Amino acid sequence: MWSTRRVSRRMYGNIPRTATVPRRSTFSTTLTCSFDRDPPQRHRRDVLPTTISTADKTNRDAWVTTIRRTFHRSSRGFSWRTVDNDLHLGLNMSFEVGDIDQVGTLSKETLEWIKREESQVHHPHGSLSAIQQIQKYEQVRDPAHLEDAANACWILSQHIIQSQQERRMLPLDTMRGILTCAQRAASAREKSLQNADPGHHLLYKGEAYNGHAERALQLFEQMKPLLWKQAVLRRKLGDKEIHVEETLLIGQIYSILLDLLSKSTKPDFHQESRKILKELLKGLFELPPLKSSGYTSQHRYARLGEMLLVAFNSVLHGCAREVAMIAASQDENKTEDARLAAQRTQTVFDAIESNCGVSPDIISYGNLLWALSLVSADRADSLLQQMLQRDSKVVPDRICFQLVLDAWESEGAETANAEELSKTLHAAGKAQDLLERIQSSKVLKVDSQCFEPVMKAWSHTRTIEGAVRAQTLFENMQEHMNTREDSQPRSISKLVVTAIRAWTNLPDGQGADRGEFVLRDAIARYWVEHENQVPVDGSMDYFVPTSSMFHTVMKSWVAAAATVNKKGGREAAQRIEGLFTYMQSLNIPDATPTAMSYSLVMAGWAQCHDLSRVESAYDNMLKAYKESERDPSLKPTSINTSIIIDAWSKSNAGDAAQRAEAWLDRAYTEADGDEERIPDQVCFNNVINAYAQIGAAQKAEGILRRMGTNTDLAKPDTISFNSTISAYARSDDTGATQKVDALLAEMKQRHAQDDPFVRPDLFTYNAVISTLANSIDITEHTADRAQALLSEMMEPSMDNLKIKPNINTFASVIHAWARLGNGHRAEELVIQMQKLHIEGTLDIKPNTVIFSTVIDAWSKSDDPHSAKRAEAILRRMQLLSDSGNIDVSLDRICYNTTIRAWADTQKNIAGSKLHENMPAMRSEALLKEMLERFINGNEKVDPDIFSFTAAMNGWSRSGHDESVRRNTNLLSLLVELNEKDILSTKPDATLYNTLLNTIAKSKEPNKATSAHEVLSRMEDSGVQANTRSYNAVITACSSSFREGKQIKSKALGIASNLLKKMRTNERIHPNDFTYNSFIKACAKLANNPVQSTKLIQEAFRMCCEDGQLSESVWNQLHEALPMRSLMNLLESNHFSPPNNRLTSTRDLPPEWSRSVKHSKSML
Repeated sequence: MWSTRRVSRRMYGNIPRTATVPRRSTFSTTLTCSFDRDPPQRHRRDVLPTTISTADKTNRDAWVTTIRRTFHRSSRGFSWRTVDNDLHLGLNMSFEVGDIDQVGTLSKETLEWIKREESQVHHPHGSLSAIQQIQKYEQVRDPAHLEDAANACWILSQHIIQSQQERRMLPLDTMRGILTCAQRAASAREKSLQNADPGHHLLYKGEAYNGHAERALQLFEQMKPLLWKQAVLRRKLGDKEIHVEETLLIGQIYSILLDLLSKSTKPDFHQESRKILKELLKGLFELPPLKSSGYTSQHRYARLGEMLLVAFNSVLHGCAREVAMIAASQDENKTEDARLAAQRTQTVFDAIESNCGVSPDIISYGNLLWALSLVSADRADSLLQQMLQRDSKVVPDRICFQLVLDAWESEGAETANAEELSKTLHAAGKAQDLLERIQSSKVLKVDSQCFEPVMKAWSHTRTIEGAVRAQTLFENMQEHMNTREDSQPRSISKLVVTAIRAWTNLPDGQGADRGEFVLRDAIARYWVEHENQVPVDGSMDYFVPTSSMFHTVMKSWVAAAATVNKKGGREAAQRIEGLFTYMQSLNIPDATPTAMSYSLVMAGWAQCHDLSRVESAYDNMLKAYKESERDPSLKPTSINTSIIIDAWSKSNAGDAAQRAEAWLDRAYTEADGDEERIPDQVCFNNVINAYAQIGAAQKAEGILRRMGTNTDLAKPDTISFNSTISAYARSDDTGATQKVDALLAEMKQRHAQDDPFVRPDLFTYNAVISTLANSIDITEHTADRAQALLSEMMEPSMDNLKIKPNINTFASVIHAWARLGNGHRAEELVIQMQKLHIEGTLDIKPNTVIFSTVIDAWSKSDDPHSAKRAEAILRRMQLLSDSGNIDVSLDRICYNTTIRAWADTQKNIAGSKLHENMPAMRSEALLKEMLERFINGNEKVDPDIFSFTAAMNGWSRSGHDESVRRNTNLLSLLVELNEKDILSTKPDATLYNTLLNTIAKSKEPNKATSAHEVLSRMEDSGVQANTRSYNAVITACSSSFREGKQIKSKALGIASNLLKKMRTNERIHPNDFTYNSFIKACAKLANNPVQSTKLIQEAFRMCCEDGQLSESVWNQLHEALPMRSLMNLLESNHFSPPNNRLTSTRDLPPEWSRSVKHSKSML
């Protein structure tokens, strides 16, 4: 209670006579001032008016002017009491006339005066003055002055505490007033931020509360030691009138403080709020029992329970806001933090009823629902269903439903990114059910905000069904809004965008056409029909097209252009340009073409490789930018340059890379120092990639060295180096291996020097290893270097770079050893892979490609047991495949390579007995095993020409007596399988040539006739014979010299006829091998020397005419004719050798050897 006494004017200066002041400042009271008499004018030369009418603005302005002059005088020695008193009179008068603005104006000057007269405020009268001012500032409602009023309250409170010295006690209602003023100021500031920036991000929403919350917490910490002490003292003294109200007042102070802390953006404040709530509960329970005070105990507890519920709701709000801030940060590593914060919210909610004695209200449920909706749509939905039960004491409002709808929409978006279609569909279905429940409710009102999250949930499914559902909802929403009772106009722009995106979200631009229809229909319905005016009378809903809506549809068309053929891509590009023209025709400020619009037109034409249209769109953009007096929205950037360069780099033009580089130079010239237009890393990387595509490694490295020389915007990055390494990998440069090694070393050095753009990655190492493995002049040193890089990737130091070898890394190194035929090193790597997989070091294991490469390594090996090792790998693959290993399966390549390994083994002895381990037998057995597996349903092992050829080569190289019969049977088997449509493979020239070579090398009797018959059968079946085919038959003839006279004569006739046929055939021509075999046949098969010499002379003449006189033919002539006959042969062809001596064909006329091709063999 306040105890008052008459104030002496002599002591307190110019204070009205009826004013009262407190004898002690334990509790506050209201200062009453009467203006019915003139105040004394001691120390004043200006006369202050005694009354002011609200309508008398002149007197009011004079009053304020006089007050301000008083402040001015205070700095020149006037009494501080006079200034203080006049200030209070000004505040009172401002409230009396209703001019709250003047209170805000005076508050600023109050602060300045207090700072000047700080020492005087410590006087007891200064404390009284400060308390009275706080009471006035608490009544400020004008948002423009709330911040000033709160600042004044804060400074005044600090002076009051300092003036109280050891007691440092503020009246409780004064403290509540300070916190209330801060609460209003923070709320007003938050609203102004929202109005200034409607898209105020949730992460920053509440920042207006930070400063006020910090001050409030500081004030609370100053007063906390005496706060509960005063309450306990009053309770023990048995003050029956005020102890309940005082307790409630303390609770209100706590509640306002908790509200300020909970709405701030500082997580520390949220934690502090939970601690303060515990202190409040502890303080209340430690108070002495209440005595009878005119209140019933039940009433007292009811009021305390309500007060505590407000405090709990504030803490709940803080917990929910903490969850929201974590969720808004979009940091995947903080998912668990958000879950724990939501669990804390649930814990606070569960403690309400046991601590407050009342049930949670709608605010409590709303805060908990907000927290749960941000971490789990299922939990939020369950809570909502609990609220909907009949026995529930809280009925959910539309906001509760909205929170759960938004939760299901967010979960649909997350699962869509994770490509979990079933979960995305489940989320959309749940959102749809909630919307239908809202629509069926007689209490809840449906608006566009309810439809939007459901439409988004269906659009996240990225399916045609989802797009149709979203479109249906959009149409239902339009019908609902047309029939609603209220006439308030609503913007449907967001819903139109959602409906468009439902179609444009479909993969590969499938919904571009429907998305464009939605956009054009909305414009026609809501813009054109309404005469391009936004309604203001509430008679209709409105829609304002924007450039971003057009861009959404245009991007979908770009995606469509990238996935269709050239014709379809051109149609998509034309639709993009049609939308661009439509934008121009609308003449809507928010939907005018921008730089993005031109970029999308360029991208559309780039997808269909129409480079002239791409360049034309850029020129039009540049023209529009200049004509608009350099409008920033039309400004070309490096993005446009990158589109053109990328289009050229992907074109098939012969000068594509040069054109890309020319555009790079042009962009530099046009930029003229403008950072937004200077080509960036993407532009340079596209040019490097263009040169990499054609293997121009030195050009690519030249572009790399240009990066970063003129600007920091285009410093080389990891992609730049990787593309250059790829260029060397595709080039024929003999020093490519050294170059890629040097580039890798440079990347390591740059990374060690903290270059933020360059860091070797998995692609880098794989590209370097692949270059080494595929080098033209591969050596064992090269393969060792590749394996060393593989070992380097598995070192612990690579963990910082997040580099671990993958299946391609091992495959490249194994391929390097396979090219060298080192099966041992290749198989060691496979064993290492299996060991690392078992240990859990690497999550990779050998697959079909790896095993096939090892088999290839053994097939090229000189190891005498290479074929057995190759087949052992094949059997290991078979075992893994049969045991259910999905990474390993038998295929045609591994069988063919194993068959070739056996076929190349030179262990067969002609005429030896057949046995199952004979290489040729193993080759044939593997071929038949392939056939059996294929017939039983394994389509991966269907034999091809190479399979049969490799098996037949095994017999051909064996020299076994059975080789001709075996190969004849294999050829007949293929013909039979093809005729029965079991195999689609048909015998070709290679297969027939293999049989012909087998016959030619065999000891079969009358093999010349047999070979000729195979050749005839080959041509009769429609297979075109080639030079190798004829050479094989002539070779069979030449090796028939051990036959009888009749057979030899027939063989010579066959050889002669074939040579004549080859010389008259437009497609088949004899080569040096043909003449070599024919001359040998003439020498071995002729009946007498005269016939032989005559035939050889004719063959020599034809050989010289055809320009096929090679060293091998000349050596065969030396064997077939004596030297004298050979010299006569040369003279008959009008050539006399110098000194009658010949050493090689270099001494002969060069035109005789003009057509010789230095091939290994023509068989």
